Amino acid sequence: MISLVTGREDYFKNLGWEDYATVEESLQYFVGKNEIAYDSETSGLGFMFSKMHCFQIGDDECQFVIDLETIDINDYKKLLTTKTLIGHNLLFDLVFLYNQDIYPYKIYDTFLAETCLSLGIKVWDRGLDDCLKRYLNIELDKSGQKTAVLGLVNIGAIQYAGLDVAFIHRLMNAQKIL
Repeated sequence: MISLVTGREDYFKNLGWEDYATVEESLQYFVGKNEIAYDSETSGLGFMFSKMHCFQIGDDECQFVIDLETIDINDYKKLLTTKTLIGHNLLFDLVFLYNQDIYPYKIYDTFLAETCLSLGIKVWDRGLDDCLKRYLNIELDKSGQKTAVLGLVNIGAIQYAGLDVAFIHRLMNAQKIL
């Protein structure tokens, strides 16, 4: 289930979004969990000229999309720096966190794992959608990525953001079997 953490519930209710959580509820969900799937949506490729619109945290059961237009990322600093972050191509996401003085030091990157598993030879595509299809037979529609660079502008962008972390734990576990 994808829940939106935002200070603009009325705006998103008008768009048709129905599932919400508070900062406290989203933080409480991860108490007792060691690993968190993490991803972010940004306006561009470089932290110097781009901004984070939102970030997503979750696991197989619950995903939280945090709207950075209204929520302070520092509310999540302790969570992001004390748990293991699992993500796909985390190098991209980490520089945006570093720019906010948030320095996670426990990470598992499914993209880097895939690079190691293929011995660095590009014998197959390593995108998240490719890996999910290959390991888990899950079709992930990445077309929402085009609107996500604009921010949380529609329901599709929220769903796209949440799904980017929904299967990361399973992908990691599938990679570890090899």
